[in-house]
Amino acid sequence: MLLETAQALDESRGNVDLEGAPAGPSSPLAQVSQIEGVEFVLTMKPAEQGGNEARGLESPERMAAWSKQTMERFRALGERLQAGPVEQIEALGPQRNVVLAKQGDTDFCVGWKISMNADQIRETMKKVLALWAS
Repeated sequence: MLLETAQALDESRGNVDLEGAPAGPSSPLAQVSQIEGVEFVLTMKPAEQGGNEARGLESPERMAAWSKQTMERFRALGERLQAGPVEQIEALGPQRNVVLAKQGDTDFCVGWKISMNADQIRETMKKVLALWAS
């Protein structure tokens, strides 16, 4: 119930970046957040390029910190294993599905409805990244 209330509050506020400034209604963030199956979207850019923006999250700062730390750890592991750069991390669990990805200078953390399976998430994530690139 508390989570539903928080989500309703987030939706009623519209698009808000971490500093509280509203994002435009036709912004890529708003479009991505309307894709079927998306629970929340967090985009992270270097501070000098706009910082972080979120839609559908109660605590975007905490999720941004976790996302950045997780991506850095996997990047370091990829380098250590000489496996190449990390493109996308898919985390599927009993309470939440999350995908971490990078496109250009933007890191993404996208939460997905628990009812979606891995194949659906992968295909829809392609749409998210394509929409962001356009």
